Amino acid sequence: MIEIFISFLAIFIGYLIAKYTKEELKSGKIYFEIIQIIVLIILIIILLFQEFIWWLFFLGVLIGLIIRYEYIYFSLGLINILNINSSFLLSSLIFIYGLSYGSLAYYKNNFKLLIYNLPLFLIPLLFYFFNYNFLSLAAGGLISIFIIKIYNLINRYL
Repeated sequence: MIEIFISFLAIFIGYLIAKYTKEELKSGKIYFEIIQIIVLIILIIILLFQEFIWWLFFLGVLIGLIIRYEYIYFSLGLINILNINSSFLLSSLIFIYGLSYGSLAYYKNNFKLLIYNLPLFLIPLLFYFFNYNFLSLAAGGLISIFIIKIYNLINRYL
């Protein structure tokens, strides 16, 4: 359970690192965005290969188009995968994502975004007690966010 909170702290660590490396931040912005996209692809693949419930997946895609905060879906994925051997891998990937997410939040001068993600990350932890599999919902939401990030990246740099 501690790996959930450590993976969330990466946002603030990334923000702090970006604060002290301002010179490299502008040139590294594209790399942070690419890291986020690569990590999202890997997370989606991991979540889809656990247990797939098609209607929950499509519900997650629709909800992901409305609610575009990644950490809701990260939390849903983590609480359901705690009993499986890949929880350390998932936590590590979310930690890497959080480092780049926090750095980009500093670049955009948006500390409020980090604070908004904390309750959004903690609310799905309540579903831990329902003992229902939300992995497909998390994968669907992350696919929506992935598509939006790819679209924004293409429009910004091409």
